[in-house]
Amino acid sequence: MVDGRCFAQTSYPDVPRGTPGPKYPARAITLETPKARVVATSEGAAVQSIQLLGEKWTRHKGQKEESQVDLVGPHTGEPLPFSTTVTGSDGGALVPADASYQVVQQGPTSVTFRSEQGGVTITKTISLNAGTYGIALAVDLKAAQGVTGQLAVLSGVHAFSSASLACTLPSSFVR
Repeated sequence: MVDGRCFAQTSYPDVPRGTPGPKYPARAITLETPKARVVATSEGAAVQSIQLLGEKWTRHKGQKEESQVDLVGPHTGEPLPFSTTVTGSDGGALVPADASYQVVQQGPTSVTFRSEQGGVTITKTISLNAGTYGIALAVDLKAAQGVTGQLAVLSGVHAFSSASLACTLPSSFVR
């Protein structure tokens, strides 16, 4: 009690790093512009399909199996484009590429996913540029306590070089 007022003191236990977060229902979100249709999945908050739209990108024109060109082919066991991993300084996975994400915001040309794993919160937004074929990925990381590690953006069967896209997250950077 201070000056006649009562204060409740609450402490929250630390969540061990690498602890799996909640498992959210798998969802496929379709984003579309006049030039492209993209399907993003909540499993890894990644891109499952990229179809280019328009007659130029139609396969088997005039036939029963007519379809649009899809730039994401199935590769069993490989991460999907825009999958991300967060690894600690010890090399252990804090957030794996196949982490379960919750859809927190959705529009016709963008979707935002969030996942909490072992004290790390990662928010990913995938958005389309309506005037071009551009697809953008924005990633925001927060941690309950300081974390040093690396964020890697994966590109399907090939990961971008960790030297070019991985970043060290000093404890002062992550809040």
